[in-house]
Amino acid sequence: MIIFLLLIFGVQVDMDLGLWRDRDRVIEWDVHSYYAYLPALFIYDDIRLEHEYRFDDDYFLFWPNYTASGKPIIKMTMGVAVFYSPFFFVGHLLAKVMGYPADGWSPPYKILLLIGGLCYFLIGLLAVRRILERTGFSDTVIAIVIVWSVAEQICSVMQRTLGRCHMFTRSH
Repeated sequence: MIIFLLLIFGVQVDMDLGLWRDRDRVIEWDVHSYYAYLPALFIYDDIRLEHEYRFDDDYFLFWPNYTASGKPIIKMTMGVAVFYSPFFFVGHLLAKVMGYPADGWSPPYKILLLIGGLCYFLIGLLAVRRILERTGFSDTVIAIVIVWSVAEQICSVMQRTLGRCHMFTRSH
């Protein structure tokens, strides 16, 4: 029950902060590269990045690196995109239904990535709790580990970087 309440609290905080409203937030830094596989493949049908896509003159949708032969590639591996994918597809559906651009970067995609990060964080907490219970740790130890994990995530990651791979690797 407490973990479910944490999910509700996290979604509320994310909505209040409104980071998803800004073009350069949520899908930023490393997230941009991890996430690029999804819109490149499922929206633009251009996983090889053979075309240039831009928001405007100074902002590209994709940030490729280039091979020695000059071909564009997505810098990051696609594993994190696999975790993003269920939330990407729901965001894509909502973008179409709600009249937002179905471009991979409009608010529904960002909001769903934030919710996805919270969901994976909470799945990690549930897994840790179950492991600790099965190995005979007391309720006090389990509570301390969960509180520590929540505090660490809130302080260092959750409100700025939910979509980054840190959420998946730090969800002990």
